[in-house]
Amino acid sequence: MTANRPDSNRATLEEWRTSRSGAWAARGFDYQHLVATLILIRQWASFAPAGHLVPEGFDDCVIELGNAAIWVQAKSRHKGVFVKHEVDGFRRTAATRAVRLSASPDIRTAIVLERPTTGMPSAPIDKLFDDNSGDVFVCGSPGDEILDLLSQQLNVAPITAEGIANDLYKMVADTSARNASVAFDERRRLSPTEVERRILDRLDAESPSSIHEALSTGILAPVEFSSPVKEPAFYQGVKVRPGHVAAGLVLDRHADTTNITNALQRRKHVLLTGPSGAGKSALIWLTASILGGTMRLFEISGAATATDAHSIMRFIRSRRPGETSPIALAFDEIGPGSSDLWNVLAPELRGLPAVYLLGSIRQEDLALISNQSDIDVMAEAIGCRRDQVDSLARAIREIRGPPARICPSADSRRTPRRSYWRTGTPKRVRRPI
Repeated sequence: MTANRPDSNRATLEEWRTSRSGAWAARGFDYQHLVATLILIRQWASFAPAGHLVPEGFDDCVIELGNAAIWVQAKSRHKGVFVKHEVDGFRRTAATRAVRLSASPDIRTAIVLERPTTGMPSAPIDKLFDDNSGDVFVCGSPGDEILDLLSQQLNVAPITAEGIANDLYKMVADTSARNASVAFDERRRLSPTEVERRILDRLDAESPSSIHEALSTGILAPVEFSSPVKEPAFYQGVKVRPGHVAAGLVLDRHADTTNITNALQRRKHVLLTGPSGAGKSALIWLTASILGGTMRLFEISGAATATDAHSIMRFIRSRRPGETSPIALAFDEIGPGSSDLWNVLAPELRGLPAVYLLGSIRQEDLALISNQSDIDVMAEAIGCRRDQVDSLARAIREIRGPPARICPSADSRRTPRRSYWRTGTPKRVRRPI
């Protein structure tokens, strides 16, 4: 073993010390996100006026309050204090930005500091919305304030509060990263309602059994096309299921499935309608087999009712759908008993990103759907093209085998009067009396 030389130790320590700039910068961004998260939670808890918060807006974060706005700078410091000339510099920078937007709503600027100030007054951050509290505020431990506030408001254990805080912090940080590279009109704004939704999602996650209630009760089921079902009587009128598609029993309808997938991308909700036996179920599962390559697929049971909407929504939210992990729901054979579920789910799902809903309903039941203006209703054609008819005939022959050939027996050739049919044009032969 070789002992470390003192000179080598000194070099290592010095190199470590001079390489901390990135770490300190990260700490500054962390403080900025914590302050924005605390402000958002205070709005949710009604300790501050409701409004939208824009992380990485015109300043570190902007609070939009109708015809007014507060531009917030958040400055971190691990040790020491902020002196007056530093804070004056922060003020001048903020004021210069605000002056450029003189035509905008009433703008206030605020400086939130991690450490106390010297030579000038300051107020705690809970006075941020008070017009008479100046423009300098001190918040030494925003993370601790967040945890205390959540624990008190929700009456939950600290570990649960910490999980909620982490979710909200990530929402703020992700929004900040997005807003850094988009135009003003495309900025993302966070509201107390989004905080409410994230909190409910986390509380649901603390009870896994409630999240998976929709699966355990059979209201929802994953859809997979890896298990072919060879159904001998399929072409005699069997209801189409995913296994039949996997077995190749369902005729390919490329043009129709392309129209449906395009409609889903455009409207998110598509409803196929037509008479019984028109092929709606076949199109549902043909389309689902295509979507399965890029989406997570679930089937809504035909026995589900409007009372199951809450458990379905809870499950979908727990899966955190997004552009990189979308979800598709197939709801086949909507009828009088399940139409209310569609009417409840469709508007609820509108509020979730990357969730697609594909259903089918008989023409005579279409009037039960209340939100037809928000969906793409596609009438299913009954007719088949000639190539589809040929494919169907080939498939039937493969299942049934070649047709039996009818020919007269040797005995019938010797005694033609006992035969019912003769060659040539079929003609009935009368039995002798």
